[in-house]
Amino acid sequence: MEQYTTGYSPNTSLAMIAEWTKAKGIWEKLAAGVHIQQKVVRHTPHEKLKDLMINIWAGGEGVADVNDRVRTDEALQKLFGRKACAEQSTISETVNATLAINVKEMEAVVKQVLQECSQCYRHDYEKKRMLLDIDLTGLLAGKKAEGSEKGYFSGERNARGRQVGRVLASQYDEIVCEQLYPGKVQLEASLLELVKLAENVLDLDENRRNRTILRVDGGGWNRQKHKLASLAGLLDSDEGQELAKDTKVGEDRQSLATPA
Repeated sequence: MEQYTTGYSPNTSLAMIAEWTKAKGIWEKLAAGVHIQQKVVRHTPHEKLKDLMINIWAGGEGVADVNDRVRTDEALQKLFGRKACAEQSTISETVNATLAINVKEMEAVVKQVLQECSQCYRHDYEKKRMLLDIDLTGLLAGKKAEGSEKGYFSGERNARGRQVGRVLASQYDEIVCEQLYPGKVQLEASLLELVKLAENVLDLDENRRNRTILRVDGGGWNRQKHKLASLAGLLDSDEGQELAKDTKVGEDRQSLATPA
């Protein structure tokens, strides 16, 4: 295991992210909004969550990568104001100590940051309609992982995993919201929930809903179109088709929009 103790770091490109989090007070928002009840020995739960976020930005794919990507890189720690990094096993303990209420608290913090910093939340609905793409992405996982089930995973046979449902603001390349589902879940079963989550994050009132286009795979739409129409009055729109062409998204999508 190589340890970077000379001030050199292969992750210096993260300096911009480090400065952005400092300027926007991201860590202060996290500490004020998320309250994980856990005994503090050396690192607080918020510091461990911070180490975990740094690990993700540094390319880590799991909690165990913290030891190789962050704990051994003192320069990277200093970039984010950390004097030391928690050991991966203690970070796992903090994650395991997280309750459903803490997840809700984290969602509230993420919503606050998105509304303060994103382009999609400041979208000018009068000038142009908002385009939201909704889809599921399969993530492979082991048999013992929570929610891991056999389901559809592109290019894989008899695979297990989970599904991540995302709502994307396509004009800005930004994720509005996302939700984790068991591996068997298909878009038709999660579409309504994802639409409601996006509506909450973007504060879509009646006027904004009337200027929003939802674009989903045909299967998910066909099975939920009546409920969605009841929720937001969605109808086919020529303008929706034109916007789909502008954003260069595949023809296998169906564009839907509310009337002006």
